[in-house]
Order: sequence, then structure tokens, then C-alpha cells
Amino acid sequence: MRLEALLIAEVLQNKRKSRKMKNKTIRILKNKRGDQISFDVGLAIPLLIFLIVLFLSYVFFTQSFMSVKTYTKPAEVRVYAARILYDKECFSFYDEELDRVYPDIMEEARLNNDVFEKCMNFTVRDHMAAKVEITKEDSTKVEAFYNKENYDLWQAFVGLSGEGSATEYVEEGPIVLMDKNSNTEKAWVKISILMPSSA
Repeated sequence: MRLEALLIAEVLQNKRKSRKMKNKTIRILKNKRGDQISFDVGLAIPLLIFLIVLFLSYVFFTQSFMSVKTYTKPAEVRVYAARILYDKECFSFYDEELDRVYPDIMEEARLNNDVFEKCMNFTVRDHMAAKVEITKEDSTKVEAFYNKENYDLWQAFVGLSGEGSATEYVEEGPIVLMDKNSNTEKAWVKISILMPSSA
């Protein structure tokens, strides 16, 4: 019995030793892998920082050389001129029975500053100023202004460059002018729109 007990004790001891050896080898392998993994991550961090700096530099330089500002003033002027010529709230002849605006037929009675101010109903008046000048066949002229104060002020700065200057856009063409008695005559309209450079 004692011999059997000694044999069992020795077998158990050998099992414990083999487990310890096995665990030791696994630890060594884990340490080697851990060292290898930490070495790879250690190289990846500076590489990642370098790539981020490279990407941000690329974005910064491309944005500094690109202009993202869209220049829309000529298109705006055409829209304003079309509004002046064709809107029923402006100067065009409007038939209430048919609910129709007749393009290029302007009513002489409506050519005044009050109608023009209602027609170009902008909340911010520093955006533009305009003048409509109609020359009749007998060379007489009829004028109407929108934002007359700024028109007179900005007219002095037309042609200058830089901040605070103004740009004048002119649209002109033939129209038909209708008087109070519905008599018509040929006329020439000149729409002058001023816009400050800061707008």
C-alpha cells in the first residue's frame, strides 16, 4: 500500500511538473508574441501620425489654392432685370380680366419710385439699387428709382476696384410704352443696376 501511495504521489508530482513546464512554454510563447505585437503597434503609431499629418497638409494646401466662392452677380442682375420687365407688380401691363402680364409692354402711369419700391421688395436694402430709364420716340425720358439714396451714393464708386466700390450692370432693349388712354408708342428701356462689392 505504501508503495502504491508513493507511485501515485510520484505520478501526481510528474503531472504537476509537466503542467508547469507546459504553462512555462505557453508563457514564453505569449511573451514572444506580445513582444512582437507591441513592436508592430509601436511602429504603427508613428506611421498613423505621419499619415494623418500628410492628409491634413494635403487638405490645407488644396483648400488654400482653390476658390470656393461662387460669383453670381451677373445672374442675379438678369433675374432682377427680368423681374422689372415681366412682373405684374412692376411696370408691365397687367390685364386683370385675363390675369395675364404682357411682356415688354410698360404702363407709363406706373413708372414711379413708389411702384418700383413695392416691386423690388427686399428686406435688406444695401444689396442693390436700380434705375429704370425709358426714352420715348420724341427723346423725352421717364425715370424710376429703387433705393435712390444708395443709387446716388454708389454711382460715385462705379469703376473703382476694391472693397467699397460698386459695379454697374446695364440691360437695355426696345419696349412698347402705354399711356393712360391705352395709346402705345415705341420706346427704349435702360435698366441700370448697381451692386456694392461687399454685397
